[in-house]
Amino acid sequence: MPLKVIVVGAGIAGLSAAIGLAKKGLKVEVYERRVIGARDEGRAGIALGPNCDRVLQEWGMLEGMPSISHDSEKVSLGTNSDGSIVLVDIKRRGHSWWGQRQAFKEYFRDHAIKAGAKVSDGARMVKVDLEKPSITLDDGREVQGDFIVAADGANSRIRQTLFPEFKPMIREQATFQVMLPLEQVEKDKVLRTLKLDKYVNIVVSPGRSIFMAPTPHQHVFDLQFTDHEFPFSEDPHPDKTNETLTDLTWMKQRWHDFGPAVRKALDSANSAFKWRFTEVMGVPRWSSPNGKVVLVGDSVHAQTPFAGQGSAMGMESGALLAELIAHSQPGDDLSPQLAIFEKIRRPRCELAQELSLISGDIWAIHDEKAIKTRNEMWRHANDPGYEEVKPDMKAKFGSPQFTKWMDKYDVFQVARDELNRARL
Repeated sequence: MPLKVIVVGAGIAGLSAAIGLAKKGLKVEVYERRVIGARDEGRAGIALGPNCDRVLQEWGMLEGMPSISHDSEKVSLGTNSDGSIVLVDIKRRGHSWWGQRQAFKEYFRDHAIKAGAKVSDGARMVKVDLEKPSITLDDGREVQGDFIVAADGANSRIRQTLFPEFKPMIREQATFQVMLPLEQVEKDKVLRTLKLDKYVNIVVSPGRSIFMAPTPHQHVFDLQFTDHEFPFSEDPHPDKTNETLTDLTWMKQRWHDFGPAVRKALDSANSAFKWRFTEVMGVPRWSSPNGKVVLVGDSVHAQTPFAGQGSAMGMESGALLAELIAHSQPGDDLSPQLAIFEKIRRPRCELAQELSLISGDIWAIHDEKAIKTRNEMWRHANDPGYEEVKPDMKAKFGSPQFTKWMDKYDVFQVARDELNRARL
């Protein structure tokens, strides 16, 4: 009899776990509190970087990626005062799939169902029993399984049950997402200057940045305005990490010096979606002592967006978990496999978190000397060397060696090596 796995949360991490586990023949049921197309979630553009290709290829999903996203190939890095400093060729590192989060989630959901998983939307978990293990839904139903995957986000109820004293860090930083019709941007002689072909366009300044890119499959131009210095005292609704804003007066003032195209974009927008960054670091352990529950994705390693690795880390975690427990049977003690899971994932996810924090700080620096140093470093972003070096997780952030370790990580080979070492 196959292991029955309950996955709580149908984000990228939860669906990745569901796909991997279902492909191994396990009985998988996914429960997601939102209904498809819910308005309480931003439809932000996100990137699935080169390290995702290995997982997508293994699962037969790589071929379909161009139907929902595009390979952005290059990234423009610049400032609001000097314009573009460099057009970074990221294609040499592999694909960087850019699309709307919701489109990726629907694609992953379809593949989870195709692999044999059952996915229930609008099914909110209100209670978890760590011993049975089971979850109770808001309609009163209790669902029991052999194992629970907690992919219920940065404010995970399951993590709160495991570790009541642990609190995620809500940062004094936030992104305000504006979406404009792509056709409108392309036809307007002022707005079109923001769109650099299909590439990502990042413009930074002290304390602020804008991340811009087209999402052609959804016919949208995505602008993500990030305030790196957004204290709770200046937030009209500090208790809301996510909300839709219809009064953009403050945004227009905050980004008033970013040029006529940015000002026109804000004048053209009817609303902006705010999300304040929540970071989850230092959870005491990533699984329950009895080996019946594991934390994955944002529930255990949520990060800021500046490294573009949040979703990728969730994918890798889901894929690794599937490899480690693929041959488990009901009644098995999964503690040894979960110890390996944490041993492998915690260091990599923590490095990705640190990389993101440092990247965000570099974007937002005020010191003129440091700004000049950063800009000069950016000018060398296309220097040769990436192809020749070996991946090295201990190398300096931003070095070809470290970047290659992030890009070329093979989670399946890592799983095989660790299982052989542990003789499991």
